Amino acid sequence: MSYHSYADDTQVYQIIRPQGDWCDLSKRLEKCLSDIGDWMSANMLKLNEDKTELIIFAPKHQLKHLSDFRLTFDRTVLSDVSCVKNLGMYFDKTISMEHQASAVTKTCFYQIRNIGRIRSLISVEAYKTLVCSLVTSRLDYGNALLYGTNTNIISKLQRVQNTAAHLITRKRKFDSITPVLISLHWLPIHYRCQYKLLVYVYKAQHGKLLATFKI
Repeated sequence: MSYHSYADDTQVYQIIRPQGDWCDLSKRLEKCLSDIGDWMSANMLKLNEDKTELIIFAPKHQLKHLSDFRLTFDRTVLSDVSCVKNLGMYFDKTISMEHQASAVTKTCFYQIRNIGRIRSLISVEAYKTLVCSLVTSRLDYGNALLYGTNTNIISKLQRVQNTAAHLITRKRKFDSITPVLISLHWLPIHYRCQYKLLVYVYKAQHGKLLATFKI
């Protein structure tokens, strides 16, 4: 059984083959949850059952055979959920990243609309700074995980970047986006994902990341 612990969150996970002993896995996970609950009680803490989630990651063709898997913890039955949030990123059962892209797109367009209301009151540089802080930062967060995903997902995020770029430069909606991005020194979304991944690989090879990431 492996785990990751954060300030207010603990993740327990186990790799198992489809033909593995799922009954044994269920018992071990339930025992682990019970031990965590006992430890927290002994340290004047409480495990929040309402926020305890179970998810199974697997290819789509295998998930239909695993739909009955559930855990029982402190008289609460945990059935697997369709999506979980991990360090600000949404992961669905097949790790398609569709939910993540939809959530980021929704938030970014909301921020773009808000910033757009004061577009005529501020300078181009001030507007660009706001877009970089409230929009581009969200497009870049965790984007290395989007490398190799469905092109429709990348296209969703690219529309956000295109909209922000057009608003900064006051270009028309149907003007070519390539020269606009070049003028802003912005890489398109799929290149931003590649760049971030390559930065991680370089740092890992040269010992500039935590031991967890070394290759």
